[in-house]
Amino acid sequence: MANPFESPREVASPVTEEAALSTERSVALKQYKRTILILALPAVANLLLFNYFVTGQVTQPWLFYLFAALNAIGVALVISGIFFGGFFLLELFTRLANGMFGRRERLDHWYESLFAIVRLALILAIPAAALWAFWLAMCYGTDAPFFLYSIPVALVAHLMAASLYCGLFWRWYQVRRLV
Repeated sequence: MANPFESPREVASPVTEEAALSTERSVALKQYKRTILILALPAVANLLLFNYFVTGQVTQPWLFYLFAALNAIGVALVISGIFFGGFFLLELFTRLANGMFGRRERLDHWYESLFAIVRLALILAIPAAALWAFWLAMCYGTDAPFFLYSIPVALVAHLMAASLYCGLFWRWYQVRRLV
């Protein structure tokens, strides 16, 4: 018989798969938002440089302010849309892909694959932002021919993006094969 004056012990509750997936999702959502914030920095720099060098050549001041305001509103809408809705669209895409291509496997495994790719996206965000900053420096800071630096930068950027979505598709394929 237990001592009634003894302090109560904490009973460790077993972690369910649902709780583990919920924790993974919240971590992935935070990482996704950090990724978007990292990539928003060169996007805003791109907007400012574009307004300074390109829109700044407009002769009428009211037209310059109109173009600058429209560009800023557009960039703000795109960044906020991706920041607040992009992760949910990725989850929707995961559900649709599981429904179309999954063979009775649980959606949890597909989500785990998505969350792993989101972690990788956070790792690639800094090199991607640096690559974008390099492109901005070359585009607005030098007289080098546009295609001389744009084609290599585009190739590297597309390869980084392909490593994410091809990696996700490969993980989904592996989940599908295991079941």
